[in-house]
Amino acid sequence: MKKETTSLPDTLYHYCSNEAFHAIVSNQSIRLSSLSLSNDAMEGKLISETIKTLTLDKETIKNSHKNATIYEGLFEGLGFCLSKKGDLLSQWRGYANDATGVSIGFSTQYLQQLKDQHAGSVDSDFNLERIEYDQQTQKDILTSRLNKILAAEEDLNTASKATPNLKESLLRAECLLLRDMYRFKNDAFQEELEWRLLSLIICIDETLPNCDFQAKGNKITPFRTLELDPLGCPAITHVILGPKNITPENVIKQFLNTNGFVEVKVNRAKASYR
Repeated sequence: MKKETTSLPDTLYHYCSNEAFHAIVSNQSIRLSSLSLSNDAMEGKLISETIKTLTLDKETIKNSHKNATIYEGLFEGLGFCLSKKGDLLSQWRGYANDATGVSIGFSTQYLQQLKDQHAGSVDSDFNLERIEYDQQTQKDILTSRLNKILAAEEDLNTASKATPNLKESLLRAECLLLRDMYRFKNDAFQEELEWRLLSLIICIDETLPNCDFQAKGNKITPFRTLELDPLGCPAITHVILGPKNITPENVIKQFLNTNGFVEVKVNRAKASYR
């Protein structure tokens, strides 16, 4: 399979049911939901398993694996999942209520501006991340991350004084590793071509700060709401109706216009499925 390019596309697509689409447009907001309760049982756990396969010295592997396992218990990832492609049969079947829903095309320019608006906020900051599926690339990234952490720790331990700059260097190196927890996925999912809005939160005293909860099938999931504030460029630029969605295109346009999402391209999926 041809390796995916890493460049940020102009549009990223969120596959969902008609009910979720209606809620997003009517409320002009999206939800970043618990990733550890998603359909991938390895969400947030892949780095600790991958660390065990790295070609580093045994002591580094042992300590790094221990730390990664601790991180898994301390941090929850909240995400809003998107795909580089808006008309994928596997996505229709898996995430759009068996192809009866839609895929919503979000402007990446808008998402970047929204990210900048929330930067530094403890309650709502997030990153726009591309998911990495390639196992060798994952190993290379983790090796680089761990080497930087080791170097920062050595600088801190050998310095005559633990200066703020040295502490900040170690914290930055550790934060990059934490982001990888919910940026790596098994290569069995690579056809999804996923990007995601990702927010990491630390679990303190068995609570998730600034989160609400929703019932979803066989589970209760935490989530955080992100308002789609006006930012000078459109948030939604494209809507694709699933292969089994019978809604007329003009009704979708009327619904979008009524809620302030104007000049949105609407068309039907080319994927055939019944």
